[in-house]
Amino acid sequence: MEMLLAFEDAKEFILNGSKNAETKVILNELSLFQDAFSSKPISSSFDQASTLGMLPGRSTCDTLISNYLNNWESLLRILHVPTFLKEVDQFWESTIPSGPPAPDHILPQLLAIITIGASLRDASCQGLGDCIAEACLDRIQKWLDNLSLKHTIGLPALRTRALLVVARQTRRSSCCGGLWTESGLLLRTAMLMGLHRIPTPSEKGDLHTFSTSEKEQRLLLWFAIIELNLQISLACGMPTGVSSNDFNSFDPRDLHEMNSSGDLMTDLFPWTALVSSVPTRLDAANFAASIDFYRQYPEALRRAREIDRLRAESTKFTPFNSASLDKLSQGGAGRVFTRVMMDVYLRRPSLYLLRPYALVTDDHFFEARRMAITSSMDMLSHLDTLDPAVADLNVINSKSHLTIFHVLCRSDIIQAALVLCFEIKLLTLSSTSHTGGSSSAQRVPQQWTKPSLTRIVENTINSLLARIGEFGSDLKDILCLSIVLQSVRSNGTSEEKQELMKRAAERVLKACQDVPSTIKEHVLQHRDKINRNPSRCSLLDATGRQRAYLTPTPSTPGVWRNQDSDLMAGQDQNGSAVPLDDLNMMSTTGFDFGLLFDDWDMGMSWL
Repeated sequence: MEMLLAFEDAKEFILNGSKNAETKVILNELSLFQDAFSSKPISSSFDQASTLGMLPGRSTCDTLISNYLNNWESLLRILHVPTFLKEVDQFWESTIPSGPPAPDHILPQLLAIITIGASLRDASCQGLGDCIAEACLDRIQKWLDNLSLKHTIGLPALRTRALLVVARQTRRSSCCGGLWTESGLLLRTAMLMGLHRIPTPSEKGDLHTFSTSEKEQRLLLWFAIIELNLQISLACGMPTGVSSNDFNSFDPRDLHEMNSSGDLMTDLFPWTALVSSVPTRLDAANFAASIDFYRQYPEALRRAREIDRLRAESTKFTPFNSASLDKLSQGGAGRVFTRVMMDVYLRRPSLYLLRPYALVTDDHFFEARRMAITSSMDMLSHLDTLDPAVADLNVINSKSHLTIFHVLCRSDIIQAALVLCFEIKLLTLSSTSHTGGSSSAQRVPQQWTKPSLTRIVENTINSLLARIGEFGSDLKDILCLSIVLQSVRSNGTSEEKQELMKRAAERVLKACQDVPSTIKEHVLQHRDKINRNPSRCSLLDATGRQRAYLTPTPSTPGVWRNQDSDLMAGQDQNGSAVPLDDLNMMSTTGFDFGLLFDDWDMGMSWL
């Protein structure tokens, strides 16, 4: 959230807007939508029999497994695919009376994979609702918690734990800090097993030797775990759990020699590109966590350039242009999505280094600002790559991959758009400046203009608005970005900026009111749940402080009074009772939307 400090007007509007009588009503109603949209299904752990009952049919499971293999496995390589598919067959045979038993770990792995595959939210995930998906994650965690130490440090359990982290990423079922902790535990467990060291015979020659296949599987899983920890750490603005000095270096080309049996899937390119750059990206992330902003700027710029060079080398065979996308389309939408995520993974550490320098006006940091803007524009271009409204319909014919991109790259999208907003702010100041002094705003690369940057941010906001109320959508992100954009488009008076930002909030509110009927029904149910509490419904902010509450009036059953207002919820201006379903939600003036931003620590770089 510290990026918002660069936009003083927008920050003031967001944090103190509820104190303004003109904007309070808008923000109050947005608060109700936010509470409803962010409510999560209640889930619980299930025993073995209940878990089996949750599984969809085999054909649906096979489709969801295919979703995972086509969209995630070629990037991370968590599984040994031939072994996994064989164990899945054994599992289905074991469900038949008198069938042979299946390995204990296959059921939790299957639960994790169908949860990940269902995150695309296409026709294949019908029957696997949010409650069932959350229950699957709870069941996997329970299975892991009940393992003995001996089984905890085995490859099957480690794979299951890694799949659980990926599933929670796609479900957003853990807060950012929780995911960071889980990925750290996963990394330390792998190091406890010795995955960070390539096994070599001891001098006595009595060390257990691994087969070629075992070495291959350990290497693949180790680099998948490193990648997960790196990406989650960058998203959370936290240090990684390992440095390049903590594990043996490895040339991915050696894997082709090890893979004499041909067990690996054919498309090794995304994995090879990531593994080749892991040491450089890890060192850059750890360097950025303790950087001396001014003194170490040259080193930060050097590391960012090195990462961009590696990324350019890795993607030169598949750049994101029409010719390369036509070639990628032969592998389907999954292959395009894999390349998009590969580009995001390679680009994140560089942006993590450059973003702080992109939000200052000192000419000394002009090159970092230019690189950050270019990379941010490339990051946002992936929204078009996966949007069926503009992408090749022969490949991207649904919003499934766009939805999961929004979920997995939520922080990247918002932060990239805010970088562009800061550049728009500088261009606005430059265009209205009458002084002859040098300023960073006057040093603007010629490849973009204020209208072009504004159009990119507007398209991003439209993409976010189109998903309001859907899985993974966060109303705070949309409201923040909308307000920031309007605060930098004009260098007018404070009153003029206030009016523009108020219109931005109204635009978001209108989008909330125009959500599909199924989502709107959920909002109404959430409101009724608040108003029908038997005694009193307390609305608490993120720190537990009471914001406002409704209590029943003794004289009129079904009518509730807001303790911070003379107007009753369920009562019109004349004091007559109004049915709850006919209420305009704007009448609930006790909601303070500003308090919803209390969990946005101004020191958080991950927003």
